[in-house]
Amino acid sequence: MSAKWRNTVLGTFEVVDHQDPAVRLVGGFLLLAAGYFLYWLAAWVVELARSGTPGDALAGAPGVLVTLFMASLFGVPGAYMALRRRRTVCNKGDGSIRQVTSYGVCWRTREVKRSDVARVLAISRPRGRSRRGNQLKVVPIHTVEIEAAAPPRIEVAEFSKLGLALELGRELAGYVETEFRQELR
Repeated sequence: MSAKWRNTVLGTFEVVDHQDPAVRLVGGFLLLAAGYFLYWLAAWVVELARSGTPGDALAGAPGVLVTLFMASLFGVPGAYMALRRRRTVCNKGDGSIRQVTSYGVCWRTREVKRSDVARVLAISRPRGRSRRGNQLKVVPIHTVEIEAAAPPRIEVAEFSKLGLALELGRELAGYVETEFRQELR
């Protein structure tokens, strides 16, 4: 949950949001676990190609399915945690706001027209709880979102500190020339 933003030399406003290093580390360990299962699957395929029969392939099919399930069980959240990077570019020249979320080898793109933007929001939500001594404390998460007249709603960045979310929200609303509002949910 650390984002950096800047005005580029091309006159665009760019926000890059990526995972915290601790989250990336946990995701890396999950990817290693997925790699372990894929290694044994590849070893089985090589052994089957060397001296296997069609009956061996049929007998190993349930094991292949379980191994693929386990690799995806660790690999999908691992890729999300270790490789996710979100880049939002606001361009006054062509009047677009484009967000590309990358997960290493695949990505998702969302785009809205600048004229469709209704407002920029800084939203505070309770994310979880932490225990300090005998007291439970609710830990908030602060997001900056672009709300358009028509979907999609674009979540630009997440912060653990409200001040950073408010600063980015105000700068982004000023660049897009729209209203800025803070909400508690």
